[in-house]
Amino acid sequence: MTTFTGKRVKLLSPSVDDIDIQDIAHALSHLCRFTGHCARFYSVAEHCWAASHLVEREFALEALLHDAAEAYINDLSRPLKHLPSMSEYLVIEQRFEAAIAVKLGLPATMSPAVKVTDNRLVVTEARQLLRDHRWTEDLLGYAGWCVEGLDPRAAKAAFLFRFKELYAQPQV
Repeated sequence: MTTFTGKRVKLLSPSVDDIDIQDIAHALSHLCRFTGHCARFYSVAEHCWAASHLVEREFALEALLHDAAEAYINDLSRPLKHLPSMSEYLVIEQRFEAAIAVKLGLPATMSPAVKVTDNRLVVTEARQLLRDHRWTEDLLGYAGWCVEGLDPRAAKAAFLFRFKELYAQPQV
């Protein structure tokens, strides 16, 4: 696969050198949540940006990048993604998550705080963007959080701004 910045990535064996925040921001800003079945465009980049604002500061970078692997392998609807027959997809996703974690200094596994935030945010988003969101009736969302629906250019800019705000590159 060739990325936005021109990197050639081997999808079955990603390396740390394949990972580039510009590629992540660009791709996620063009991917629509809910496999595109929203009332209006809502990008994965904006979702990640929102998640980074809804967690404690210590988890904000991790929340911003929690879906970064999707920049390389896209995403699948949750029910499909977790079918037993999709196990190889999950292995590939884990390889990308590991490379991203090493490159950007993230924990090897998602923090519970980020997972809870992601789950509450999907409920919030569904209630604002989907015609049928009955599956969220008994679930906790974020009251008062409003989905903006940024266009890809604005979502990419917000994502990169937040990344620069949160990421402290280690001294070598």
